[in-house]
Amino acid sequence: MKCGAHLAPSAKFCISCGTPVPSLSSRVVKLSSVKRAIWLAIGVVILLFSLTFLSLGIAGIVTPQEVWRTKTTALYDDETVRQPGWQKDYWILPYVAIAPALSPGESRDFVITGSIQEVQGRIFSFYIFDSENYEYWKAKMPYKAYVETRGESKYVFQFMATKDDYDKLRFVTQNLNPDLNTPDLVFKVSATMTWKQRSASAQIADVATGIFTGAIGLVLLIPALLILYHRVIRTRRGLVMGSTQTGSAALGSIAAISFPTIGQWRFRLR
Repeated sequence: MKCGAHLAPSAKFCISCGTPVPSLSSRVVKLSSVKRAIWLAIGVVILLFSLTFLSLGIAGIVTPQEVWRTKTTALYDDETVRQPGWQKDYWILPYVAIAPALSPGESRDFVITGSIQEVQGRIFSFYIFDSENYEYWKAKMPYKAYVETRGESKYVFQFMATKDDYDKLRFVTQNLNPDLNTPDLVFKVSATMTWKQRSASAQIADVATGIFTGAIGLVLLIPALLILYHRVIRTRRGLVMGSTQTGSAALGSIAAISFPTIGQWRFRLR
């Protein structure tokens, strides 16, 4: 005590200075309140981490990030093409462009870049069609060409093809002076195709990461809820019930002191 006096274990107040002595139950309640606050803080922190992981996991599963990668394939790799001198129109050997078809995921932005040159410097005309307009051109009907040039000995081209046409373009040369006595035209042809390919593996990785992150969130959510329930809610209920029982006992004691028994009243009356 403040005065240093020795107190009996059951003392309610100091007989020397009159200072009230805290009861054991009040000290237990105070200690329990401190523990409850600590467990509450731990439970809230774990719950926040759990909700964060869950939200990141759901976002990764529902809206995986789109990754577009640039792909390139050669259509003509500096190939030598010979056109007979007597032949007016010549469809260069068809290329094979199967890379986009074999790649999973969506493809877009097909760009064809290349060059063509007559090795002896003779002039020619050059066209690039889709399959439909190539037939129109052959039939002398109105057509549209991706590339069209006349009277060149060397030509560099670049254009964007549609998704439906990238694998069936027609590279056509035209001899301006076809004759049996005309030497063959010899061309060097190079052409590459680049396109954007959506990476399916990146999306799968995002979904897998989202599932893993969400699972961590669920694992953290369970102990957070258990801590909040057992260490906070049930403890609080126990304290309320204990306080109620203590209050009831105190009221009973006060009633016993304040109101004597019937036998005592009879004795006093005698």
